[in-house]
Amino acid sequence: VTHDGIGYCRNYFEELSKLDIHQFIRIRGDDERNLLVIRDFDQALEMRKHLKMSPHPYVTIYDDIQFTVTYIMDTEPVSNQPILIAKIDSEPVGKKLARLKHKEAKRKKKAEEKIEFQYDWEEEPEWEKMSEYKTTHYVVTSALFLTASDVLSIYVDHWKVEIHWRKVKRAYWSRNSYKKSEEGVVTLFISVSIGIAITELI
Repeated sequence: VTHDGIGYCRNYFEELSKLDIHQFIRIRGDDERNLLVIRDFDQALEMRKHLKMSPHPYVTIYDDIQFTVTYIMDTEPVSNQPILIAKIDSEPVGKKLARLKHKEAKRKKKAEEKIEFQYDWEEEPEWEKMSEYKTTHYVVTSALFLTASDVLSIYVDHWKVEIHWRKVKRAYWSRNSYKKSEEGVVTLFISVSIGIAITELI
């Protein structure tokens, strides 16, 4: 079961564990709701450096993004269950980096021009920046058998689904947000519900 940091709940994952189901949680490096997880990882990593047991990072390039995965085995502080925690650093390279530089130049030029009015959804959303710009994410999972390559593969698949869903949601909202009718509200609610259900199913 894959989740974002907002879905982190020890009681829920204890129930999953009873069913022999593993959890896989992705947490943004700047997510203030989960600083405890990030702090524990950084402290454990620092301790391993002092003991000269630093893990070797796994580095690979996928879709013009360079990923660096560093992971360690640790113990969940409350349940005392063994967990795998990974830190995933990503930054654009190659054509993607060149395209981002071009986008930055266009954005800078647009900012210099006077714009009388534009909708909020016309701005580049935060999730799009997170998917392309240099970022750090953390992964917490009970699946101790996963390699660094496996962790990255699941992380990328989860991210693809989330980005695709958000693009669909944003496209719908931009076309229908100005409608005030009850029918528009119901249609939007049903669309969002179906999208979330399909994402969770995948």
